[in-house]
Amino acid sequence: RNYRIFVPCENREVYLYGLDGKPVEGWNPQKTDKPVVSKVQHFRVADKDYIVFADRYRFYILDRKGKERVRVSSVFDLKPHTDVYLTRKGGQPVLVFAGKGGQVHVVNFSGQTETSRVEGLSDRFEMNIVDWDGNGPGMFCLPMETGYWSPVWMERRFSRRKWRLKL
Repeated sequence: RNYRIFVPCENREVYLYGLDGKPVEGWNPQKTDKPVVSKVQHFRVADKDYIVFADRYRFYILDRKGKERVRVSSVFDLKPHTDVYLTRKGGQPVLVFAGKGGQVHVVNFSGQTETSRVEGLSDRFEMNIVDWDGNGPGMFCLPMETGYWSPVWMERRFSRRKWRLKL
């Protein structure tokens, strides 16, 4: 395997290096609109490579050369250190990440987005996706006031208005 290192910088450029420390030839992405607020991640879905990351307002899905593979036209309000997760919704692969004000964003690989708001969460809430029951599709796990993670179903209980906690 050819492992690579992505380096998002304050100048809104995302650089790609090989393990030898040299820039990877052929990687030529456009500058981002704002500084990147997420990790730059590689996902392989249906035999295609996707490089995904976000700046404060925009979500990027690129091919392995840095060209836009999927256009995401929705605008988001994201916090620093936004985590992006690959999971499934309705049997289809999707990318999920948290926004400000308790928002949870879902982006599919056609660029369509859904946003829901989890009531009672601050801008600093964190989330994770875990397959607790071992059936494949992940569940959101949102921290609650008690400090314990509470599972929220992704597959069966997705609602555009608010999330229902599985008790």
